[in-house]
Amino acid sequence: MPFGTGDDVKSGIVYDWLRGSSRDEIAGIYNISTGGVTNIINQWRNNIGAYNAEDLRQLSISLKKANITPIQCSMGFRVAKIMQRFGITEDKFESFIADVYDRCQKLELGPEQIEKYLTEIINISKIVFPSNIPNYINNKKMELEKLHIQVENLQQEISTLNIQKTILEKS
Repeated sequence: MPFGTGDDVKSGIVYDWLRGSSRDEIAGIYNISTGGVTNIINQWRNNIGAYNAEDLRQLSISLKKANITPIQCSMGFRVAKIMQRFGITEDKFESFIADVYDRCQKLELGPEQIEKYLTEIINISKIVFPSNIPNYINNKKMELEKLHIQVENLQQEISTLNIQKTILEKS
């Protein structure tokens, strides 16, 4: 290993190796011998375990070939786990997503509208659970009818009182 190879350089060498670069390419980039590259990689492999190192390299190379970042891979994994919890198997995943997309297209629902509707559902669910919304609406309708009847009764009472007032004023 060359004298004075800092941790940043070592990290860069390991990173490039994980991304699938050859030892010769890495040696050229960092201007060190291929033996120095081998020593740095072997030291790193020994620290984390050879099998882990090879698995990480294969994963990294696969992601690079697929043009996927580790963050995108992580997001995909999370989505896959969510779908798994809902009982949607991998072979049905694509058809499920396509079906949801097609239904949204038929309803002319874009991401902004879906977000708006979900926000409204969340806000309503603070008042009433979504499955109870029909009962909630019916109760509110009955309350509204009662209020209309009360308003009519009060208007009739006002009218009667106005008539009595007029009679009293004439007397």
